[in-house]
This record gives sequence, structure tokens and C-alpha cells, in this order.
Amino acid sequence: MLIEDGSVSFFGVNLVVMAATCWGVSGLIMKAANTKQVFAFIVWSLLFAPFPLIALALALEGKEILYSLIEIDKRTIFSILFQAWPTTLLGYWIWNRLVVTYPLSTIAPLTLLVPVFGLFASWLFYQEPLGPIKIGSALLIISGLLIGLIKWDKRRSGKSMQPNAS
Repeated sequence: MLIEDGSVSFFGVNLVVMAATCWGVSGLIMKAANTKQVFAFIVWSLLFAPFPLIALALALEGKEILYSLIEIDKRTIFSILFQAWPTTLLGYWIWNRLVVTYPLSTIAPLTLLVPVFGLFASWLFYQEPLGPIKIGSALLIISGLLIGLIKWDKRRSGKSMQPNAS
């Protein structure tokens, strides 16, 4: 691993890989469901998320986690509502509209922007430092996506591949 300043852990990287796998599977499920009511589909699917999360919290933290609900403050409530409304409902609605409208092979590369936005948000909201490796990695991802967006034409004249202007 290139980043050894303690800001990236092996466990964290594995969680990101698992999340990416689940995101891919959810895209396949959305495609297979062939629903036209994307927002309703998301709302119904989100009703199942709290149960495994509560079970995991109880397994890892014990019953003490329930006592922490008594001390909930405005910042925590804002965080919960922010995660529930704009990031989850709106974000998944927009993404799943793309999934049902376009082929997965077309929109899948856009998922590479998630860590770029995550890095930017952590810098913006939490003042986390962005070292040269992280900035370079983000620029590499963006550059790769831009190169992938170029439509390349193979010329019959044997010339090298040129970007298509259209």
C-alpha cells in the first residue's frame, strides 16, 4: 500500500472493496427488476437496511449502544437526516435512474468518481489533508475517465487511432 501515514487502513480498504461489490450487485438487481418506479423501489428496499445494521451494532457494541441514543444531539440528528435524505434517497434515485435507462457498461465507469468525491468532501468538511499521492490518484482517475469518454475511430488507411471529433 502506498499510503502509510495511518490515514488508510487495510480494514478500511477491504470495506471499500466490499461496498463496491455490493454496489455492482445492486445495479444488477435494479436492472433485473426492470422497474419503472425507481423511487418507490428504493424506498421499499431501504426498509430492510436498519435490521442488519441494528443487529451488527448490538453484536459489536452490546446493549450500551442503545443508551447512547438518549444522548443524541442536534448534530447527530442532522447527520442521520442528511444520510437518509439527500445522500441515500436522492443519490440512489439519480444513480438507479441511470441504471434503468442506460447499459451498465456505459455508466459503471462513473462509479470511479466516488472516491474522488469522498476525498474532496473529507477535505471540505473535515479539513483532512490531501497529500500529493491522494491528489495524484484523484487526477489519474479523472484523466482515465476523460480518456475513456473519447470515441476512438480506427481508420482503414492504417493510421493510428485518432480521437473522433463528434
